[in-house]
Amino acid sequence: MLMERRQGLTVDELVKRLDVTRTAVNQHLQALEPRGYVTRGELVKTKGRPGYRYILTQQGISLFPKQYAWFAGLLMSLLKAQVGTEGASDALTKLGVQVASDMRPVPSGDDRFGDRLDGAVALMQQLGYAASIESSENGEGVIRAHNCVYHDLAQEHNEVCQFDIALLSSLLDARVEQSSCMARGDDCCRFCAKAQ
Repeated sequence: MLMERRQGLTVDELVKRLDVTRTAVNQHLQALEPRGYVTRGELVKTKGRPGYRYILTQQGISLFPKQYAWFAGLLMSLLKAQVGTEGASDALTKLGVQVASDMRPVPSGDDRFGDRLDGAVALMQQLGYAASIESSENGEGVIRAHNCVYHDLAQEHNEVCQFDIALLSSLLDARVEQSSCMARGDDCCRFCAKAQ
């Protein structure tokens, strides 16, 4: 209901449209509002007592199904049709370098490889990779990711993995190789980095 009425609905309007009790509507709103899915809007006059309009928030809108993987697959297919597989890999590498440049954490202190490794993993965590450092010593490190953020896309278009490799290579200022990949059936994505 709230998705259809962006200006919001009062409790009375929700009761009428949903054909449920006022108590049921209030219970749902009391559960949704603290989670940030709906917010109270303006106070409006009704036939009875004045009531607030309840408005679906951006966070609430995000709960509805989206087709990002499908659309990304269409874009990848178009890119590969126009520039070929190698061209798509090159484009994703450039994109990874650009994103690293835009998101690179400000180095602290003497910019050691271990600090860059920690920063890269922290950034991957923010992006949803469920990443951790598997091992790190003498300018070498292994990052393990247990969530491929574009798993379905990578299964169909494995060139997407070039983005991760370029992102990490740029963040770490290191040569990075991917030794395992969830999209190819491995239990995690593993990236081996060696400082240059």
